[in-house]
Amino acid sequence: MTEHDTGEPYADSLPFSLVAHWSFCPRRAWLEAMDEKAPKVAQIQQGVADHARVDVPTTREAQTMRGIDVRDPSLGVHGRVDRVERLPSGRLRVVEHKATPVKRAARISDANRLQLVLQTMALESQGNTVEDAEVYFTTHHRRVPVELSP
Repeated sequence: MTEHDTGEPYADSLPFSLVAHWSFCPRRAWLEAMDEKAPKVAQIQQGVADHARVDVPTTREAQTMRGIDVRDPSLGVHGRVDRVERLPSGRLRVVEHKATPVKRAARISDANRLQLVLQTMALESQGNTVEDAEVYFTTHHRRVPVELSP
């Protein structure tokens, strides 16, 4: 262990969610990084409740896997993918669960896209092929495809 090694498994990388939060609101990312509580607004509380189902990892081989921890050391990022679906082609689909944003529209934000790109890159660095990605808006019960360009 080096003097800078904290002993934590991902001490040398950033969580996907922190990178996405920073792209949306640097103040919220700073509060999260400092272990401060984010304001208890209804949207955040809804998001926490909506993630409860997908935050429990599955451990068996399945067509749909939830709560998958992934990491890309070359990028210095890590995090949990809400859901990964194995398609008939054998390739993967990444599905990120989100509560409907403040504007109440099921629209993909730059932060959503950034998080999906990082998750995809981490999965691919582990030898997987990701075919596509979606955001599932839990309050609308609606999937929105997200184009990920190379």
